[in-house]
Amino acid sequence: MLAACASWDKGLCRPEVRELLKLVPTPTRAAPPTRPQITAALKRAGRKRGIEAEAERLREAFRPDWAHQPPLVEDALGRQMLALLDQFMAACAAADELAQAVEEAFSQHPDAEIILSFQASAPSSVPVCLLRSETIAPGSPTSVA
Repeated sequence: MLAACASWDKGLCRPEVRELLKLVPTPTRAAPPTRPQITAALKRAGRKRGIEAEAERLREAFRPDWAHQPPLVEDALGRQMLALLDQFMAACAAADELAQAVEEAFSQHPDAEIILSFQASAPSSVPVCLLRSETIAPGSPTSVA
């Protein structure tokens, strides 16, 4: 399955890969999904362009015979993979919520406008910049003791 998605950047961080893993968690269940199933998974992941061509490419990638485990072992590994995928997706959602909270909180910082005026600054990168900065005025809300 992951070999079918190897040409994409960011691996598991791509929503398409996570949706396809849900669709085909084991080699047996990957025998092969239909074009409408793959198309629906890509759409659920937010893909908007090149869906039909990508669905056909993935359908072809799922055709080869894969190494199989005994059915009970393969089923258990598939369930484990789905559980780990759920945990990974929860961690991604939590990271997104944290990034949103940082952006919202940072906008209230008294020096936000100045810090964001620096080239290549964004609210999500600001906490790292503040931790590395030695130019913060003593006594300011972000000064490090």
